[in-house]
Amino acid sequence: MTSSARKRIVTWGVPFAALFAFLWHFLPLTMNWSSSVPIGVYWLTANPNAPYLTFCMTREVLTQAKAHGYQPLPGSCSGGTSWVLKPNLARAHEVTFNRRGFFVDHQWLPNTTPLAKDRFGHSLPHYPFGTYFVSNQEVWVVSSYNQRSYDSRYFGPISRSSVVSYARPLLVLP
Repeated sequence: MTSSARKRIVTWGVPFAALFAFLWHFLPLTMNWSSSVPIGVYWLTANPNAPYLTFCMTREVLTQAKAHGYQPLPGSCSGGTSWVLKPNLARAHEVTFNRRGFFVDHQWLPNTTPLAKDRFGHSLPHYPFGTYFVSNQEVWVVSSYNQRSYDSRYFGPISRSSVVSYARPLLVLP
């Protein structure tokens, strides 16, 4: 690398990195690396109509998730874990869950078939099959993006009180 190339990197790269770090700290942004939703940057909002949401897992759900290989990052939820980003089905009125997966208001969600075993070959119990009418106190979180997502297929609806924020994709990979 030539001296002039290094100088350009320092001249432009350092201020850009500093500006990025400053904005990242003060803007309501989060980065997603999980496979339940597209990898990328998400804008956090209070708007419950956003396509994604973040929530804290209950101690019971977290214990089940850990038993199946999920290792949460440190964060601000009870137990010192990070919240989880999942698709938001808060606007659903009726959810039917069966061997094929989820039907939300009579529309099938692809890739939502419950798996019988986790990635280690252990039995993976699913939430009871049935048709559920969604109350104002709960929300279902189901990923049609990744068939292996640990979501409402296995632990059912979550309480709206566990929702931390809602999220919109800002810059995501396909």
